[in-house]
Amino acid sequence: MGVLCDPAHPALVHFPTEMHSNWQWWDICKNAKTIELDSVKENLQPIVRMVDNFYKNRNLGLVFEAKVGNGKLLFCSSDLADNRDLRPVARQLYYSLMEYMQSTQFNPSEEVSFERIIAFLYHTTKN
Repeated sequence: MGVLCDPAHPALVHFPTEMHSNWQWWDICKNAKTIELDSVKENLQPIVRMVDNFYKNRNLGLVFEAKVGNGKLLFCSSDLADNRDLRPVARQLYYSLMEYMQSTQFNPSEEVSFERIIAFLYHTTKN
């Protein structure tokens, strides 16, 4: 298991990373709940992808974005809130994602219905 991402993606511009997992991803991933992206929308491409094992090869992610109705959604399944003052890596990823959402570059191309998001969240909280 590992992480794949595009370090040039505007959501990660303030978060130092390479295209693969490195030391800074440990704190982000250790308590994260991996998202099965196909349960949200088939072939949804994440901003931060979790690499599954080669037996299953599911479409997994930690961070994705979508247009939902007239709005925009950025979803992160990692806990970036708890003890943020003591977790500089979580604080920096949070900052990077917030800056991205407040920028004009935050313009998701994938559309997901509100009902699909509600069903996904309901299913996630049940498991």
